[in-house]
Amino acid sequence: MRTIPEELVQFRKEVGSNMDNMEAQIKILQEKISSCSSLNSEVNNSISTYYNSKNKDTVLSKFSYITDIYKKISDSLSKDLKDILDGSNNLLGDIKKLDTLSREISEQEQLIETDESASEIVRKKSKEFDSLKNEALEKLGKLKSMDKGLSFVETFSDEKYNSKVSDLVGGTFEKKTFTASNGVTVKYYIYIPKFSSDVEKIPMHMYLHGSGENGDGVLNTGLPKMISDGELKPEGIVIMPQAVQGGEFYKANYQEALVELVNKTSKKYNGDLDKVSLSGYSNGAYAGYQFVGRYKDTFSAYVPISGDTVPYVIEKMKGTNTNFWIFHGKNDVRVSNSAAKKIYNNLNAEGVDSQLYIYNDEGHMDVQESTFKNKFKDKNGKTVSVLDWAMAQSKSNKNA
Repeated sequence: MRTIPEELVQFRKEVGSNMDNMEAQIKILQEKISSCSSLNSEVNNSISTYYNSKNKDTVLSKFSYITDIYKKISDSLSKDLKDILDGSNNLLGDIKKLDTLSREISEQEQLIETDESASEIVRKKSKEFDSLKNEALEKLGKLKSMDKGLSFVETFSDEKYNSKVSDLVGGTFEKKTFTASNGVTVKYYIYIPKFSSDVEKIPMHMYLHGSGENGDGVLNTGLPKMISDGELKPEGIVIMPQAVQGGEFYKANYQEALVELVNKTSKKYNGDLDKVSLSGYSNGAYAGYQFVGRYKDTFSAYVPISGDTVPYVIEKMKGTNTNFWIFHGKNDVRVSNSAAKKIYNNLNAEGVDSQLYIYNDEGHMDVQESTFKNKFKDKNGKTVSVLDWAMAQSKSNKNA
């Protein structure tokens, strides 16, 4: 008597009774994929018609990625899984034949003593059984490995598509730590826009908080809080360093570390080094003036809010490609708005591109949130949000 291997018996038990259901499930999956693909196409068409952001092409490209992936899954369901089901049906047929042969061999073995021909029949059928058994085991081995070769599995294991799929996730807000080559450690928060991609360069912005946020309070107010709360969703990368004592923002080695952080971030997220803007509030604005003076070829735009500086720092900015837009409250009792006006005049005297906005009713603290919440007319008469304006500035085109 010949016995069917246990793994073939187990396969028949687990798969044989589910073949009809598996075929039905594949049809359902195909219908769902088709429905999702159609919906993706509808959304793509709507965005193409109604979405007029400068990032329109980048956003639309994501839907092309999704369409491509849906097609690969659909093709795989139609071909690869069909091959698996056909192979399974074929193997179940072989197991059924083995069952028949085993029964026939058993019957002939009982006749050997009374029928001389039975011995020859057992020999032939046993040989046929062994051959079919080996063939069935080989088919089973191929079936087990076929899922690894599914085209849509390969799609998601492919590095090219992994980057595209992860790109679709985006929209991250994280707390990180960076140690620069000079040994300075920077704790910071970083926002990555939802459609940062390998398609085009992404503008970058850095925000320096005020002294009231020293320690661990960078998210308590102003731009970082608005981004953290979801009130603002910038169309670029935003880096928000956390000062411990407050004096870090002024130190040359700390600023050197921040520049290195910008460069590292640019490489990792495809940031545009031609569009690196800066903003600072109060103590951060003081430090920001010094920062721009020290690295006058780094920043495309600077937005100082409720800040002051000294004349020799302004003198260092002669020849810079940085565009300035200064914001200050008329009712600021900590830093007089006359300081902002003086800085504005001194910048113009040095030939630095600058604008000035004085709030009629705002004090020292109110200005930082109002500056990023509201829209203002720039020097060209265009109504813009300050962050959008800052991220649009480029060192190669100062009139952006």
